[in-house]
Amino acid sequence: MRKRRRQESRRGSSDPGHRFTADPGMEAKQIRRPCSEISYDMIKGLVPISVRCRILLAEHSRVNGTVSYHHTSPLFSRLFLFADGQGELTMEGRTRLLKPGTVYLLPQNCSFDVTYFPSMLYYFHLSVIDALGFHVFADCDDLLMLRDARLFRTLIEYYCADETEELESLLLHVVCRFLHPLIPQLIERAHRGQKYAQLIEYIRQSKTAGLTVTDLAEMIHMSYGSLLRDFERRFGFSLKTFLQNVTYEKATDLLAHTDLTVYQVAKKLGFNDPKYFHRFFKRRTGMTPRTYRLFAHGQTMATDQG
Repeated sequence: MRKRRRQESRRGSSDPGHRFTADPGMEAKQIRRPCSEISYDMIKGLVPISVRCRILLAEHSRVNGTVSYHHTSPLFSRLFLFADGQGELTMEGRTRLLKPGTVYLLPQNCSFDVTYFPSMLYYFHLSVIDALGFHVFADCDDLLMLRDARLFRTLIEYYCADETEELESLLLHVVCRFLHPLIPQLIERAHRGQKYAQLIEYIRQSKTAGLTVTDLAEMIHMSYGSLLRDFERRFGFSLKTFLQNVTYEKATDLLAHTDLTVYQVAKKLGFNDPKYFHRFFKRRTGMTPRTYRLFAHGQTMATDQG
């Protein structure tokens, strides 16, 4: 197995789905380094497995009062820990008390409500995907917890000492600890996906809004119906849904991390008419591309904690 690290010039991540509900009383520091991506590769039997972890944001906050937030289907996973104090998190009607000594991970797309009491909070926004580009924690719908006192202390020590490489490596180690129960699922998906690995890579490198299932079927010498049925059987969702998801992920990334105009983003994604992009994006997020960019470019960083 091996680890790879590469740097990309990025801004911090954002979560447009938060709603601020109280006076924050927070003092925040954000580490505005380039976004880091670290890969973890291994072989299980004859099946290669690759996991890519992108660190979108590293931040800490001193909470001086009591504050509450509602987060709706964030596009990234949150890894966080309390150095002191505590909080309460509610998911699917179940409320948990969050305390020091535990590393927590909230999978992406999981809506939740959280209340912070006076505390010191460290948190990281992560994008964790497999070699096919699927989000690894997508099927998790509950809070993940890791109780390891030494690891807990070392994460905070590396963060406070600004030990960038050590912190990134340790974050990958933590992610792999959370991933361990999911390895059989990753092996199965990697095995199922080998047939379509090149097709998926082609889709991710293309202007996805301009792709059709008919064109893709012809490219790999399959009939339209056979491709639709086999893809959904292997992955549990349709190829059309996958194309829409990839388009949406690219759109949010371009809006959040580039200075391209909305018109340029639409063209880069393959939309012939920006009006169609506007409708597509608003249908997925409930907001226009320009409104999303306002959130993504830092106007709400001071109030979007954790």
